[in-house]
Amino acid sequence: QLTIFQDPPLIVKQAGQEALIDCEQKTTDHDQMYWYHQERGQGLKLIDYMIRGQKDPTEGNNKDIYEIGRTKGDKHIFLKVKSVKAQNQGLYFCASSDAQ
Repeated sequence: QLTIFQDPPLIVKQAGQEALIDCEQKTTDHDQMYWYHQERGQGLKLIDYMIRGQKDPTEGNNKDIYEIGRTKGDKHIFLKVKSVKAQNQGLYFCASSDAQ
């Protein structure tokens, strides 16, 4: 059984504040971990992803808004919203994969 755990499950922040979410692979040890954002009424949009052992995110398209990184033996990936704005509202999902 695949188990991915995000913490905290809910975040409420004022504009301009920083928000931090952690994601952990509980039952897997996949090489790739991803962060997605879903705005109300929209589909999932890839924020970025990292491959095990990589120092920087792969896409790097959202560096002005987000920071991501792998920690704790590469079983965790964090997502930091650097300065919360209205367009950052929505759902955030992490995922993991072994496929390349």
